[in-house]
Amino acid sequence: MSFYNAQSVFIFFGLISLIGGLVALFEFKKLDTSARYWVAASLVMGITNIATIFRAELPLLVAYSISIGVSCAAYIVLGLGIARLYEKRPQAPALWWTLALTVAYTVLMEWCRLHTSPKVTLVLSSLGFGLTSLWCALPAHRHYQRTGNRFSMHMRWVVIVLGLTQFTRMQSLLGDWSIQSLGQNYLSLAIWTVIYILGILRFCFYVAMRIQEKADERAQVAVAQARHEASRRMAEQMAQLGRQHSLGIMAASVSHELNQPLTATLNYAELAKSQVQAGKADPDLLVQLMNYIVEHTVRASQIIQQFRQYIKPTQGASEHIEVNKMLANVCELLDLEIRHHHVRVIQPSNPSAVFVAANPTQLSQVLVNVLLNAIQAMTSSTPREIQLHIQSDAANVRIQVRDTGVGVREENTARIGDPFFTTKVQGLGLGISICRDILAQYGGQLTLENNAGQGACATITLPLAAPAA
Repeated sequence: MSFYNAQSVFIFFGLISLIGGLVALFEFKKLDTSARYWVAASLVMGITNIATIFRAELPLLVAYSISIGVSCAAYIVLGLGIARLYEKRPQAPALWWTLALTVAYTVLMEWCRLHTSPKVTLVLSSLGFGLTSLWCALPAHRHYQRTGNRFSMHMRWVVIVLGLTQFTRMQSLLGDWSIQSLGQNYLSLAIWTVIYILGILRFCFYVAMRIQEKADERAQVAVAQARHEASRRMAEQMAQLGRQHSLGIMAASVSHELNQPLTATLNYAELAKSQVQAGKADPDLLVQLMNYIVEHTVRASQIIQQFRQYIKPTQGASEHIEVNKMLANVCELLDLEIRHHHVRVIQPSNPSAVFVAANPTQLSQVLVNVLLNAIQAMTSSTPREIQLHIQSDAANVRIQVRDTGVGVREENTARIGDPFFTTKVQGLGLGISICRDILAQYGGQLTLENNAGQGACATITLPLAAPAA
């Protein structure tokens, strides 16, 4: 009776292995190398367990020696499948070694079957299954150490217990064991039942390992996206702070410039009021005074609008920007600061239209920071001159800002652009860093170098874009 019970256990495990392998085989093209190893091992175990049932009908070389040798090789392949999860190097040498050991082990099993006691083959088969199963614990342990996957830890203990259980099969040495015996007593039946339950658990834990691995990958992607979004928001806030700091530098010039149109407007309004109160209002004079008031009010409004446009938060949308026009707008925005410091700005000599793709507010912030740095570098220099150049080739547009200031000191060259590093008495040390972060979003960069003579040159490089339709 125990023979038929053990036979049922073999058939059950063989069918489970075959069905699992065949189901996965339908998705074979979608499986990675690790999963393919486990599918191949599952099919091999299913076939060898079914073949074991027919020892009486099949040659013992096939049903016993080859079957046991190939099953032990399948255990090794399972371990290689786990190792493949954390080692992407080619495993062809390991597979060739597995094949060589399988052939040698099978030949040894067959020789012992023909020339020694059957119990010697029992010892060899128990050692073969036990040692290869214990070896699987090593890659499972390494995978757990590297990834923290809790199912890898469970896998490690399952294969260790499975290997130790294989060794207990040698208890049959105490009885009247033969090669044709699948189980002569209830203890052997219990051992085989435990072995195959652990074998099924081994495949279940592998599936759980892969599911947990995918969940961890999704979690890592979500964390990376959250960090990227937080970094992007922080960069926007720092850029906003940089623009506000630039406006603080220009505040004195702005107040002086606004004072002129506002004072003129007030004078014209008072003159018109006095004419009306004295009863000497000349319609033509009143119209002329109203025109003057409108003209200076529009001028004041334009100044305020320029600065409001510059300081407003960016929306992040890229547009096709004509570089010459953008540079002219920035020079107009800084006109007050340029005149206040008595700086001469030489506009580009090649007014041909070239385009880049970027956010207008962000690009204007880069140009403002670079030009303000150039203006401030010439506080104690003569002459005070900024030369603007625009160069382009088939791939990039380069905007060069050359000043006649003090240049960049050699000991500061490596640190220029580091956050919060500045050589100014009043400065945040964020301008160059923010500029480089902004340009990097659009595949650009900012470089600083000293001129051959006096001053420094800042070069803004951006990919060339086709003109907007």
